[in-house]
Amino acid sequence: MINQLRPAWTVKAIIVILLSSILFRCVTATNHTVGGPTGWGLTSDVKNWASNTSFFTGDNLVFVYRPEHDVIEVEEQGYAQCQIRSPIRTHNAGTTVIPLTYPGTRYFVCGKPGHCLEGLKLQVDVLPSPEIVSSTPSTETVSDAVAPIGSVEGPEAHRGRHRRRPPRSPRRYPPPSPSHDVPQLPPSPDDGGNGEAPEVPSTNGALVERGWVDFPIAYLVYYYNMLLLIKTIANYYPLL
Repeated sequence: MINQLRPAWTVKAIIVILLSSILFRCVTATNHTVGGPTGWGLTSDVKNWASNTSFFTGDNLVFVYRPEHDVIEVEEQGYAQCQIRSPIRTHNAGTTVIPLTYPGTRYFVCGKPGHCLEGLKLQVDVLPSPEIVSSTPSTETVSDAVAPIGSVEGPEAHRGRHRRRPPRSPRRYPPPSPSHDVPQLPPSPDDGGNGEAPEVPSTNGALVERGWVDFPIAYLVYYYNMLLLIKTIANYYPLL
């Protein structure tokens, strides 16, 4: 009985790990309590708090306030003039959580008479998620790093620098210069005395072979593990 239940628990553990990795982005979101410890009120320096806080897409604004206050999202003009003519949303539950789902500027005020004029209003400048911002520069950094490595003198190095990595060994075999003759080595006893020079090993094949080992093997191992995982789930799915 224990041996029959063991595969089911194994599959459940695998599914939990996969779901945890997928939901990792949601866990990293930050909840910002507006106004700090004092919350959304007249005694809070909301403007100073906002200027010292960074807001990113995926974060949440948490308004905590007493019954004599409320939270109203307005346009820029309503925020600047403290005139609530066309409110976007109105909240008065005492605790309000507002997700920051897109980058840009959002405005919030307290709709009670005189509270906005006394400074109970908030301007939030939402920045793109750090993951989205860092994705584009990373490509440029890799391109800049590869360019100096591939800039080796000689037509063979220039022609293959974008499709293979240079050898790690300091020894290289540059192409013969037109102004110099390749020295002929004496025949060895094993070659039958034909007088031909021994073949110089090609660096192109070594480079291609090295690139094949560095890149596709890792992907093959990854895809093999994924196929093994899918096969395991498919075999024991009825036991869930």
